[in-house]
Amino acid sequence: METTGNILSFEEFSAKTDTATAEPTTDTVDTEVTDTEADTEVEDTETDKEETTDTEETEEETTEESEEVISEEEPKTVAEMMNELKDALKEEAKAYESDDYEEHTSETYMKENAALAAAIATKALEEMNESDEEYTKEAYEATCNTMKEAYAKKIDEACEAYGAELTSTVDRDNEEIELKGSDAIIAEPTK
Repeated sequence: METTGNILSFEEFSAKTDTATAEPTTDTVDTEVTDTEADTEVEDTETDKEETTDTEETEEETTEESEEVISEEEPKTVAEMMNELKDALKEEAKAYESDDYEEHTSETYMKENAALAAAIATKALEEMNESDEEYTKEAYEATCNTMKEAYAKKIDEACEAYGAELTSTVDRDNEEIELKGSDAIIAEPTK
């Protein structure tokens, strides 16, 4: 990545890197025939009627097969898409951290991403209720506060679980040391 002397914002960095690109998951087939295509087919059928019929049958079979493939594939849930997003998020955070700017750390990337997630969630809430005339600003703010509390609660739970995992590992290690017996000499690292 070239250095321009400017610090890239989260959105600018995301736009310039290819680490988290979306790709369509299903193939679609355009089966619409325009008037000009229909006229051309009629002219072709006059010269060799049997060949065009085979082609039309093949096109119909292909269309039916592609529709079966599309209908067999279940649409992904938001939770599944967010799990995929998590993997892309980790990759992009690594790329963000490894660029030429000291200010670009995985922590700043995650902070910017949290702000982006909040902006998307509040925009979705706004769009879902824009046609509801009874949905007031107070109701919008109340829902936003509920979302904020839910997000903060999940973050707090993750922090507690992370600390508990570290504490339990240290406790287990200390217990193992004590179980080795009172005759054991445990050396302290030199400073």
